[in-house]
Amino acid sequence: MRAYRQDYSAEFLYKIAFDPQSRQAVGFKFKHEEFLLPMLARAREIIMRDSDIKIIWLQRENQLRRYHSWHVANRITGVTMKREGEEKPVHPPVHLDASACRQDFEETERRAALTKRMLAGHPIVEVVYEKLVGDEGHKVLNQIQRFIGVEMKP
Repeated sequence: MRAYRQDYSAEFLYKIAFDPQSRQAVGFKFKHEEFLLPMLARAREIIMRDSDIKIIWLQRENQLRRYHSWHVANRITGVTMKREGEEKPVHPPVHLDASACRQDFEETERRAALTKRMLAGHPIVEVVYEKLVGDEGHKVLNQIQRFIGVEMKP
């Protein structure tokens, strides 16, 4: 599949990733830094040209918590995803270098702005992660479901 994705990007997107197989909607996830990777250039060009592709723009309001989460997952625990039923890894208190934080915040903002410019012709709904996982998350999910045009479900 990786070779097919790399060698036949358009076919992969439209025949595999976007094949609804009787579902109301399909999609895939990518991060700003992934969207900008050279190895995804063909797929990126296809996505940029197809303005029918809807974008759910997930962002973190609290950049320090985002960076802390990234730092813990990538530099301390090695755990980037917790499966249902698994315990969250315990780790000692973390010291974050202010300069590294600032550099990360600036780079994250730069990548996000570039990606947003590249996708400017697309329908985009902006979703704040903290609201999605908060007490009012059902309102955000309703907004997303309306945006992608699927039956409303909790």
